[in-house]
Amino acid sequence: MKHRHYAPKTKCQLIYSKDDQDLIFEMNKRIKKYRGDVVVIGFTEHKRDIVVSESRFIDVGSKDNLEGFAKNIYSILRRADHIKAQIILIEGVEISGLGVAIMNRLLRTCEYDYTEI
Repeated sequence: MKHRHYAPKTKCQLIYSKDDQDLIFEMNKRIKKYRGDVVVIGFTEHKRDIVVSESRFIDVGSKDNLEGFAKNIYSILRRADHIKAQIILIEGVEISGLGVAIMNRLLRTCEYDYTEI
């Protein structure tokens, strides 16, 4: 129970890469694997490159401004869960500064289903 404290009912996967192109490639590969039945929680900078319908992309703002993401993380997860997809793919952040707290919450949400590329 302690590990799923932050988790929606829908299975989640957390993906992080310092390289934007690698991240986008991996996200699109997984979207294809799940035949588009996904919700993506991601950053504004990647919205146009991640191949998922607009209604299934939850924009958390700029990756250079994590305060909004941190402040709204629980409402974002609930919103993603309400879409009723097969899986929620979550774009991770660098583990430094505020990113430490965000990634801690997201790792628990995803039950440590985490890929770093």
